[in-house]
Amino acid sequence: MGRYSVAAILKLERAIVSRLVSRFHSRAVVELENLALRHQLHVLRRQRPGRVRLFTFDRLLWVLLYRLWPRCLEVVVLVKPATVVRWHRQGFRLLWRWRSRSGRPSVEREIREMSSANPLWGAPRIHGELLKLGIEISQATVAKYMVRRQGTPSQSWLTFLHNHIEGIAAIDMFVVASASFRLLYVMIILAHDRRSIVRTAVTEHPTAAWLSRQLIEAFPWDTAPRYLLRDRDASYGADFRSRVEAMGITAVITAPRSPWQNAYVERVIGSIRRECLDHIVNFYERHLRRVLLPPIDADGGPAPEHLSLNRFVAMQMKRRGVEMRLVLEGDSTPSRVNPPLLKAVARARRWSQDLLSGRVQSVGDVAKREGIDRRSVRRLISLGFLSPRIVEAIAEGRQPPDLTVIGLTRRVDLPLLWNAQESALSIQ
Repeated sequence: MGRYSVAAILKLERAIVSRLVSRFHSRAVVELENLALRHQLHVLRRQRPGRVRLFTFDRLLWVLLYRLWPRCLEVVVLVKPATVVRWHRQGFRLLWRWRSRSGRPSVEREIREMSSANPLWGAPRIHGELLKLGIEISQATVAKYMVRRQGTPSQSWLTFLHNHIEGIAAIDMFVVASASFRLLYVMIILAHDRRSIVRTAVTEHPTAAWLSRQLIEAFPWDTAPRYLLRDRDASYGADFRSRVEAMGITAVITAPRSPWQNAYVERVIGSIRRECLDHIVNFYERHLRRVLLPPIDADGGPAPEHLSLNRFVAMQMKRRGVEMRLVLEGDSTPSRVNPPLLKAVARARRWSQDLLSGRVQSVGDVAKREGIDRRSVRRLISLGFLSPRIVEAIAEGRQPPDLTVIGLTRRVDLPLLWNAQESALSIQ
């Protein structure tokens, strides 16, 4: 009997709770219906005569009402029920589009940048480069997003000049006043490809014959550039012009009073003045030659500034005579080819072969043929008797960093035996 009483009580409780829930549910339905009707009245009051305009807030409100109470379509009079359903579906699509945004990143920008930077590349080449970067995409997609061009692609003027810069050199002179107020002329020949100084020379009388001889020394055999940029100085006389023409060089003359047209060599001259000549008083010609020539001719140009990520690099100074050179500590990479040293060894070997074969009779004949003094020939001809292993190391750039032209020519203890030479010069 007690068990039936408990069941009856539970049934009564369920009926009471269901009644309360239905009462509250009907109350919520009434509130939502009032909200829908009041909103429609508000929309009608704010409108001018004509077609009803709905804003984004209105659409979102109706979508929310449809989510909470689908029967709101029965009280809608401003729009059709199908319109509210369409708004709800559009919001559903936008929601999942936003949630799916973390898929494969778009490569349209990368394809367009690569196509713009490389106008001669086609879709297969760009597709291959993207595969190397780990971007798996079809070639048809690459062709779809490539930059469309009108006509045949052409390189820019900057690219054209970079492609021909190896055949351009510049020559110029500047004046240095000595302590006795004598004028000394410094000549500089600069190669445009690496902006490296090919040759420098100092004289008190810059004649056309002297300039033509310096040009021969700077570009022996078939190393002459195609164009030589110079100004309208009167020192470039008939002898110099004929020598330039005989070497197959085309002279490009700048406009009058236009140093900016020969900007590279003018910048080098300015650097030499600011960093060197403005801080010393030159006494005579040999003093100026000793100040300028060793740091330039021995190393092939001013040393660049080396900076690491923290702007400091561990390095050491190696000295031989008056020469000094920066060498990175712990750097086991081979030294670069030293063009002045390689050229001096080649000339010395040619002179020694001419003497041994009898084509010339003495050192004086060699000096007269080359247009230089006997002292220079005697100093350089000893390089023609270096061992083949040393010559091979110089040609490949494997020589020690402190092995230079001046260092070799000033060594009086260089042995004649090849094995002893290699040990003395640390050639492996």
